[in-house]
Amino acid sequence: MHAAEFIHKFLKSKLDSDKSESSENKQLSSSESTSAGKKAKFRWLYCDDYLKFGFHWTGDEQMPSPLCVVCGQKLSNEAMVPSKLKRHFITNHSNLQTKTIVYFQRLFQANSRQSKLFQKAMTVSERAQITSYEVAEIIALKSKSHVLAVSVILSACQKMVKVMLGDKADQEISKIPLSNNIIQRRIIDFSDNIEQSVLAKLNNCQFALQIDESTDISNHAQLIAFVRFIDEGVIINQFLCCKNLPSTTKDQDVFDILTTYLKKHGLSLDSCVGTCTDGAPSMVGSIKGFVSLVEKRNPTIVRTHCFLHREVFVAKIAQNELKEMLSEVIEIVNFIKLVQLSLEPLS
Repeated sequence: MHAAEFIHKFLKSKLDSDKSESSENKQLSSSESTSAGKKAKFRWLYCDDYLKFGFHWTGDEQMPSPLCVVCGQKLSNEAMVPSKLKRHFITNHSNLQTKTIVYFQRLFQANSRQSKLFQKAMTVSERAQITSYEVAEIIALKSKSHVLAVSVILSACQKMVKVMLGDKADQEISKIPLSNNIIQRRIIDFSDNIEQSVLAKLNNCQFALQIDESTDISNHAQLIAFVRFIDEGVIINQFLCCKNLPSTTKDQDVFDILTTYLKKHGLSLDSCVGTCTDGAPSMVGSIKGFVSLVEKRNPTIVRTHCFLHREVFVAKIAQNELKEMLSEVIEIVNFIKLVQLSLEPLS
């Protein structure tokens, strides 16, 4: 009995499908039956004759959507039938009823050309943006002034391409945004991207910090932090942050600024395995030093004294001995240079 009901429903569905194929639309491509008792879902295909109603198609070729070439309105696949397309045409574009299909073909071709030109313009713009970032990276790596991008680099490129490739290439080069403010924003983008990449890696590993405070040329105190961590078996040394010390450079100020920065980015001193600082009391004080405050938060942390500062201390202690040694080195170097100069005429 169940088998008979299934066959009956299947034959009914098949009969409905055959009737639809013989209708005036003749556009049934497939029928999807979600269940034996539900009505089939049809997919309508595009016919070239629909262009006389001002419609072409867009989207998936197996389930296209009607696209009006006059107003650009996109309809659903269910509207891909002559009656609905004609209703839209008469309702919205009745003034074009006397136009032939050739008119709509020309209109469709014009729209296609305009779309391709727009895509080409967007491609040129994207290349110009990429070039702008490339130039900003060079300026940042060379530590040069931002104004060089326009005053030197762009001017030189325009002259070179104009001579080698012509005026059209010169016009393309001039589209590259290289103003002072744009280069500054590009470098800030680089900095933000690097910072986010480093912070993302620190969220999944342990790390060590190197902290130092200094004063810049404007007499403002700056806190500088470097981080060391292991990424895929490789030890990475990376600049982490540079923060202003608004009032004083005391141990508590340094600790508060660093912990606030780490907390903001989802990091904790619990993942820090070591700190490296100089010998300043604000850093290594036994009671209120920065390292002491960190050890209260994480007792397992390892403190290290910066080897550069250790070398400075050694140089101060062994000043006379170091001076004698350097004097001998200078004499040896000068002797080698004189010998080379005396042998050059013989070569």
